[in-house]
Amino acid sequence: MALTKISQAGGRGIQCRELSVEEIRDWLKSMETQAQAPDLVGDSLLPQFTLDDLERMTNATPQQLGGMTPSELRQLGDDCKAVNTDFFDLRARIEEGGRQLLAKLSESSNETPAA
Repeated sequence: MALTKISQAGGRGIQCRELSVEEIRDWLKSMETQAQAPDLVGDSLLPQFTLDDLERMTNATPQQLGGMTPSELRQLGDDCKAVNTDFFDLRARIEEGGRQLLAKLSESSNETPAA
C-alpha cells in the first residue's frame, strides 16, 4: 500500500501520496513535453520540485496549487518528499548524471583540435 500524508499547507488538507513505479516512469516521459512547452513559473519557482510534481503527488488541482503561496507550496513539497523519498533520490541522481555529462561535453568542446 502506498504511503500517504495529509498536508496542512495552506489549511487545505491536501493528500500527498507515494508514486508508483509506473507513475515515476510517466514522470520521466513527461520531461520531454515540459521541455517543449515550459512553464517558467511552475517549473522554476521552487528549486526542489515543480508544480507539475506536486500535482502528480497530491490530490490538489492546478487551480488549488496556483492559489497557494510559495511558502505553502514549499510546505506541501516537504510533505510530498516525506512519502516519496525514493523518487526524490532518483531525481537527484538523474540531475547529478546530467551535470556530469554536461561537464564532460563542455570539456570536450574546449579541447584544441590537433593540427
